[in-house]
Amino acid sequence: MSLRKNILVNYGSQVINTGLAFISSVFITRLLGAEGRGEYSLFTSSLQLFVVWLGFSLPVSIIYFVAGEKISKDRIFSTMLLFCLLTTLLVILLLIVLKYTGGLWIIFPERFRGINWQLFFVAQFFIMQLNGIIIAYLNAFKVFTPQAKFATVIAFLSLVVWVLLYFKIINLPWSGFQLVVFVSFILSIPLWLFGFYLLRKNKIIVFTKSLLKTEEFIMVMKFAFIAYLCNAMQFLSYRMDFWFVDYFRGSTSLGVYSLAVALAQLFWILPNAISQVLFSYFSDAKHSNILNKAIQYAHITFIASLIGAVLFFILAFFAIPLLYGKDFSDAGWMIGILLLGVLPFTITTILASFFAGTNRLLINFRTSLIGLVFAALGYILLIPRWGVMGACIASVISYNASNVYIYYKFYKTTGNKIWKINPLAVLQNMKASFLQLAVLKKS
Repeated sequence: MSLRKNILVNYGSQVINTGLAFISSVFITRLLGAEGRGEYSLFTSSLQLFVVWLGFSLPVSIIYFVAGEKISKDRIFSTMLLFCLLTTLLVILLLIVLKYTGGLWIIFPERFRGINWQLFFVAQFFIMQLNGIIIAYLNAFKVFTPQAKFATVIAFLSLVVWVLLYFKIINLPWSGFQLVVFVSFILSIPLWLFGFYLLRKNKIIVFTKSLLKTEEFIMVMKFAFIAYLCNAMQFLSYRMDFWFVDYFRGSTSLGVYSLAVALAQLFWILPNAISQVLFSYFSDAKHSNILNKAIQYAHITFIASLIGAVLFFILAFFAIPLLYGKDFSDAGWMIGILLLGVLPFTITTILASFFAGTNRLLINFRTSLIGLVFAALGYILLIPRWGVMGACIASVISYNASNVYIYYKFYKTTGNKIWKINPLAVLQNMKASFLQLAVLKKS
């Protein structure tokens, strides 16, 4: 399938998935409450932190080396599986250390720190690592459409499950935080199994006992190391505020703030979907002439997100108390502030795929470092004094500092002024894309 068709199918599916995820978040948040939402955000952020810091961003390396046919795909897979097992053992060791040093509060809410929760955390980590490897292979071989369609099916089924749980049509022996964590984990399993099925069906890998040669492993790790630093710093920029807000303002404030962040960052789902496709194509030397198309999609994404964000912000003040409850009323103005940084970052996400796919990861590294420095300073200075307002302002400053740098580097590298957008041309391209998407859906 062509680049345009892959992006359109992925984009169309993500539009549907974003809508379904938004509706699901209403029922999930009502099941949790403000305090439970804060606990859940802390738990999931800790899990993501472990995946980012111990996963070493190897899925990025898989896409780069496999899509470009630079190293044996089968030996990489065997090596990555071994790495996945070793990092899972490392997680177990770290949890033991945290238990005996009194540090489990960083990950688990006070009520949920028993051995069962620790084992559950380890299981989730392993599946997330394995799923990352599987998705990387599917993306490297440009198997986007089946993934997108199945993800939409799962998103719809997940919504049905949350509705049934909220109205107590289904009764489970858990409630609140426990219910949401366990059910979310169960709902993630079909995606992992389907990804594995696609690997086998498309004969993408052949299981082998052979591992990467020493020089190949060094090559992969060199590439992964820069990507790892980028992702680790970027994650801290996005999620460090959660720990600060929780520490200075408590779980209830974190619950409201985390909802605002989650809703604002829904506008990153679409550019992320496009960047995944573009990264695979940029990594493949056979598709080196797609820069202009990437710029076009960056502009389309920004304009579409801007239109959606304006409508979303207007409705937020009325819809959030109605849908999520009065406890979350303050999330509306938080979203308005956060969108000032989130929207320009939709373009940054796509530019990052260009720099990564063309082996210019140092630019992404500096972009992430700038964001982290501004975020850390902002959170340290503003959150203790202004609480969630300070967190919102610091986040916007961090996002836009990264935006300015990567826009400038893209201009110096390609000569294209990405910030110059012709709205009429973009709207015409959007119209053409939607018409083609409609044709694809019918076929």
